[in-house]
Amino acid sequence: MDNNESVTIELEQGKRVPITLLGVGKTNEDGKCQVFFEYNGMPRSIMVTDEQAQENIISNKKATNEVGSIGAPMPGLLSEVSVKPGDTVAKGDALFALSAMKMETSVPSPVDGVVKEVALPAGSQVATGDLIVEIEKA
Repeated sequence: MDNNESVTIELEQGKRVPITLLGVGKTNEDGKCQVFFEYNGMPRSIMVTDEQAQENIISNKKATNEVGSIGAPMPGLLSEVSVKPGDTVAKGDALFALSAMKMETSVPSPVDGVVKEVALPAGSQVATGDLIVEIEKA
């Protein structure tokens, strides 16, 4: 559809509503864009996935509900990774640090064990739930 183009949708027999496309915003870093339209004479907007942009978005592996699967507790920059595969860690040892909005958060190990995998290097941008470290419970 082009801007200011309208379509009429029949919701049920005898009930039709016009929808007019008013504009489309820029695609954000998540591959979504805001679509502005008029529905039955009222201005509205919704966030829509831009399928073409989704092809270019790289998403990181997500942490699972397993005890040794440690993910990012918030979005931000993975500023430091304090462990490497094969390291032995005790419950409470610092695994990695995240920076967001001028704050740094250290994430401790929830269990005793051996680091099985470090999924992302320091300097990576992460989203909430992205897998950072996987620990094999001792």
